[in-house]
Amino acid sequence: MIKNILVTGGLGYIGSHLCAELIKKKYNVFIIDNLSNSKISRLKKIYKITKKKPTFYNFDIKDVKKTSKVLKNKKIDLVFHLAAFKDVNESIKEPDKYYNNNIFGISNLIQAMQVSSVNNIIFSSSAVVYGECKYLPLDEKHSTMPLSPYGLTKLFGEKFLDYASVGNDKLKAISLRYFNPVGSHSSGEIGDNPDKPDNIMPLINRAAIGKKKIFQIYGSDYSSKDGTPIRDYVHVLDVVDAHILSMKKIKKFKGHSIFNIGTGKGISVLEILETYKKINTIDFKIKKIKRRKGDIPISYANVRKIYKKMKWKSKYNLKDMCQSSFEFAKKNIT
Repeated sequence: MIKNILVTGGLGYIGSHLCAELIKKKYNVFIIDNLSNSKISRLKKIYKITKKKPTFYNFDIKDVKKTSKVLKNKKIDLVFHLAAFKDVNESIKEPDKYYNNNIFGISNLIQAMQVSSVNNIIFSSSAVVYGECKYLPLDEKHSTMPLSPYGLTKLFGEKFLDYASVGNDKLKAISLRYFNPVGSHSSGEIGDNPDKPDNIMPLINRAAIGKKKIFQIYGSDYSSKDGTPIRDYVHVLDVVDAHILSMKKIKKFKGHSIFNIGTGKGISVLEILETYKKINTIDFKIKKIKRRKGDIPISYANVRKIYKKMKWKSKYNLKDMCQSSFEFAKKNIT
């Protein structure tokens, strides 16, 4: 029975939502986070939601000795591995930073798990591993040719788990390929608010509350109905639900399994902007500029596999994503 859980990167955007929901479900939660991509203040936010603080360790998971000590002493049953740098455009400018952090992060974590006899892991992967779409919707059998160093590190993580599970028949691993997580916790306490926003929803939030005067759309000449890129936006609480269900089902799988996490629907950048404005009764300026390097024109998921194997499907719609994001922004972005 799974009781004691380690979440690496547990104070990040998705990690903090996952920890809050795990605590609400009475699991014992332990976090390792070096705070390079997250904030210590989220511990208080998690406490505000759950009335209980998870046990927190402030160090880097690349430290095998320290990680092994936590795994052994706390009798960890399963690891959610979310700790990673995640900015696609930054990874193109600083590839070494991403290789050194993301690749050594998972390889050292697996080493620590092996010496501690911990054999269950759920890995935070990404749809960026696919690269250019050869067909749509994207299923797990689609070829993988990442267009950025970040995507390459996620593909490395998956391949590493392939080899690790072959070498250790006790290891059970699940990789979840997120498409585009957006939205915030229903409490409005936690959400996506990085110091240097690059993803769509934090940028929209800043435009909505006046921190950024104009929202810029990168590319308006794509082969979509309105010329803007199309993505599969999925609510962060749906992503969390997929993690928790994967944890409950992991014993039923052998070796390493991979699943898409999305809604199965493509939504354009202009559509999400119009929905956000309408549902929140707000307006702000939009400017269309040239495409960014590494951006994929159209991407949305085939989610039949995870429904077939685990009966998981998304519950939240685009209005929920936009409304919860704005409620978080009003409460937390000043």
